[in-house]
Amino acid sequence: MVPIKAMVDKKMSVKRRRASSPVFLNLVPKFVGVPSTPRLASRYEQILEAWTSLDSKPSLKNNSGLKCSRFLLDKKIITVREIALPEELDGTQSEIYAIDIGDDVQPVILKKFTPTGDTNNEPEIEAELQKWAHRQTWTDCHGFITHGFAPDVKAYNKKAMIIEKCQRSLNKGALTNDRTYSRMPGFTERSKLYELNELLGWGSLKIYSFVQNMFDACGLYNKDPNFGNYMYLREELKQIDFGQNRFASEAKFNEFYEQLPVHLQRPDLRKTLLVVDSSFPPLYHWYTVMSTDADGTQQQQWERGAWGPFIVSLKQMRQVILNKAAAQKSALTIPTSALCTTYLNF
Repeated sequence: MVPIKAMVDKKMSVKRRRASSPVFLNLVPKFVGVPSTPRLASRYEQILEAWTSLDSKPSLKNNSGLKCSRFLLDKKIITVREIALPEELDGTQSEIYAIDIGDDVQPVILKKFTPTGDTNNEPEIEAELQKWAHRQTWTDCHGFITHGFAPDVKAYNKKAMIIEKCQRSLNKGALTNDRTYSRMPGFTERSKLYELNELLGWGSLKIYSFVQNMFDACGLYNKDPNFGNYMYLREELKQIDFGQNRFASEAKFNEFYEQLPVHLQRPDLRKTLLVVDSSFPPLYHWYTVMSTDADGTQQQQWERGAWGPFIVSLKQMRQVILNKAAAQKSALTIPTSALCTTYLNF
């Protein structure tokens, strides 16, 4: 039998231990310094990794002479097949491939980087610039909303990237005029008229608006805004190549730089991507690409406000040329009534 005094001492000891125990509050614990669980690779990241390892080996080709790779991934047959590019796009800075999972054609393309010059951004930076442009949303002065300026990037590495597949190209939509003007003897301004027809065409002016909106939204401008760099995705215009994109704003560049993966945050990137080569780069480069004035020395100094009146002056110039051409054609044409009179008198 336990003595009463011993039982009392034991109870007091338990109470003292309880009183000295820490108080546990209902708080969410913080795990400081514990690495997070590694993110599982997406299906497209797995496909890109497998294709990259195969691409370093001699290429197989299909009946059309185009490259084709086929491999097994998670019990699914993956086919990556090269797409024949239109003649005007052939020989560009990349090769384009379609991806099939089993019999299902995926709504993406694989773009293999094949740069031919030092002016192009390195592949991983180009992919990050496209991701940056894709995340931006912009509402213009008419209330029209752009849900991203580029197709989404699903996966990328140093060799290629997988992106959303666009549905159709941007048509030039050049202005038209009387076809006989091009064959009219003595008409010396046919080349200028042809240039203005393209420069003021629907497609060119669509890019004219697009490059301004993208510059406002994410600070990027394109040094090579040619028609081949723009396509439609879900009825919205997108830029599909970011090899020649640059920043003109220190603040926008810093914002982009700080969200890059750590291995891409290099000091030399500022010199490559932050380039102020004109007073308003988006439209300066639009003009030098769309016109025959490859230097645009005068336009290089123009602020944004000068471009609107300039477009109006180009339209007026075109109309003056058309008026001259019509008058010249009229002078060269013999009236039908005169032909009849000459025949009867003969």
